[in-house]
Formats: sequence, C-alpha cells, structure tokens
Amino acid sequence: MNHKSKTIYKIVAENIKYYREAKGMTISDLAQKTGYTKDFITKLEAALYTKKCTITVVYNIAIALEINTDLLLMDTKKVNSKSV
Repeated sequence: MNHKSKTIYKIVAENIKYYREAKGMTISDLAQKTGYTKDFITKLEAALYTKKCTITVVYNIAIALEINTDLLLMDTKKVNSKSV
C-alpha cells in the first residue's frame, strides 16, 4: 500500500468520527442507521479496515450522517472549520 492510500483511509476514518460526534451519534447509533456492526464502525474509525472501506461504505455512512459524501474524503483540518 502506498503512502497516499494510507492517508485517504486515515482522513475518512477521522471524518467519520468527527461527523458522527458532531451529530451527537454514538457508534451504536451509526451502526443501526447503516446496518453495519459496531465493531465494523469502530474499526473504520480507527482506519483498520482499509480493504473494506469501499466507496459504497463511505456513501452509506454519509447517508446515515446526512452529509455529502465528499465531506468524508476531505482533509479534516479543512472540514472542521465548516459547520455541520
């Protein structure tokens, strides 16, 4: 795996956690809304599921968080300055 792919997984992981918390959701809440397990969400947020972090997963999580998918792909430092 090259450096860039590690970076995007980490960015997505941080953004999932950021938006989940900003929406006042627990991991259990997000798991219930997406149909994924709590363990799966936890590992995504820790950037441990790089091969399982597909565009479909990112899309489904964005839908559950009621945000645009692109927000999960943006650098957190830039995203955090925007309102949820």
